[in-house]
Amino acid sequence: MRRNELYFNLVEKIFENGQKKEFHEIAEEAITQLGEENYDEKKLRNLIYRMKNKGELLRTKDGKYYKPEGSKETNEETKESKYDFTNFVQIKASSRKEPEEMLSVWTNGEFAVNSKLLKHFPEYKMSILISEDCSEIVLFLEGKEMINVGKNGRTKNYDLQKRIKTQKKNLPAHYIGKWDEEEKLWYGKYSPYNPNKGEKHLKK
Repeated sequence: MRRNELYFNLVEKIFENGQKKEFHEIAEEAITQLGEENYDEKKLRNLIYRMKNKGELLRTKDGKYYKPEGSKETNEETKESKYDFTNFVQIKASSRKEPEEMLSVWTNGEFAVNSKLLKHFPEYKMSILISEDCSEIVLFLEGKEMINVGKNGRTKNYDLQKRIKTQKKNLPAHYIGKWDEEEKLWYGKYSPYNPNKGEKHLKK
């Protein structure tokens, strides 16, 4: 029996009762079954990666793997590969540029968040902190001073506009960032240009 086939059968057995397990739990069971001296983490990671890409294993948001209902896995692709794809990611079929999550401050004092950013704030309000040099900004779901942007993601905020002008940053100023699910906040960095130029803005 090839070593990859051995690992495949082992993973099949681990998930046969529909459990959800993190990788370290899968590894612990593999070590128990194979013995620490025979365990090869690289082979196990590669196998988990291939099974996930084929849809034979799914992964929850909190990092737990599980078998989809009614899946019928085969070990036809358990042949050992000379390449290690553990740290590779799948490229999606996409012909359109994905817009950045962005916050903008305009010369007239208007403060706007685009629709992709706004989806993180279902109540359309946020608490805002900005660094003293206005190069970084953070949006929170809760806070002492809440700013309501409404369903269109826009409002006036002259305090924010004034601080940015004081730091001699160009207006309109744009902040590009990402949502941090663990911290439940949005963190952005200043950009003098709009990376989504040409994208349709939210209607007022």
